[in-house]
Amino acid sequence: MKKFYLPILYAFYVVAAVIFFIYALFPEEAAKRMVSDRFEYAFPGYSVQIERLAPSFPPGITLKDVTVFQPKKGGVEVPHVRICPSLSRLIRGRLFLHYQGNIQNGAFSGDMEMDADQWHQPKKITLSLSQVHLQNAVLNAIESPPPELTAAVDGHMTFVPNLKTGLTIYAKLALTEVMLTLPALSDVLEPFRFATIDLNCSMAHRILRINNGVFSGPQLEGTMAGTLIFSDPLPKSRLNLRFVVSLRPEYHDKLAQALPVVLFQNKSGNPVGFEFELNGMLEKPSVSISR
Repeated sequence: MKKFYLPILYAFYVVAAVIFFIYALFPEEAAKRMVSDRFEYAFPGYSVQIERLAPSFPPGITLKDVTVFQPKKGGVEVPHVRICPSLSRLIRGRLFLHYQGNIQNGAFSGDMEMDADQWHQPKKITLSLSQVHLQNAVLNAIESPPPELTAAVDGHMTFVPNLKTGLTIYAKLALTEVMLTLPALSDVLEPFRFATIDLNCSMAHRILRINNGVFSGPQLEGTMAGTLIFSDPLPKSRLNLRFVVSLRPEYHDKLAQALPVVLFQNKSGNPVGFEFELNGMLEKPSVSISR
């Protein structure tokens, strides 16, 4: 009986010793620099700070207390991220890394694709969001007092970095439990609430294109499309957005207190839909309304 258990004990000892030395001798600082370099290549202008990085099992690494930020600007804190090889997607000449974590009371996951001979340069990164909550997010780029946004975000994004052409992004996002507060009109206009906002958009060469946006809520519903050309500083960015809006009948009277009532009535005095455009700089855009 003892001879039978002896090999098992030796095997257990060897495994335990290997695990101990992996953790004890793991090059944490070098691994942090590697992760930071890959991130900054994929997302120029952004940096990442990692408080703790350690190996994990199944084979991979775990990052804790991660902060993603722009120099001299605010950042986003990510408490936990796990990165591991995607063994189910091994393709000759290609390396896939899978990652997942938690952020803003929600979760995210995705894959990073790289060439085996250029593993320091990601070719494509996917990101899926699940119930990531924005709580009173302040849109500081817009003239004071800035609007505030609360929402839960789901969706899928694809990032394609390129040294020559820059970063290209494709995104399909679904926002729920949305509340948009306009402090400048808070005396006469209650916050806008939306059950859903669906966005299909892309970004390349610092130009965000909203190809199709659909929103619906208890107050109004409609569609949106257009472009936003980012500049530095952000408030100087230029936008060209077009909205088609239909008011809920019960909301018409409330909105008429803040805006000319004639814009939202037909000849019989009944509520109608309308269109409006936002043009100019993001910090103080011009508004044109038509029926």
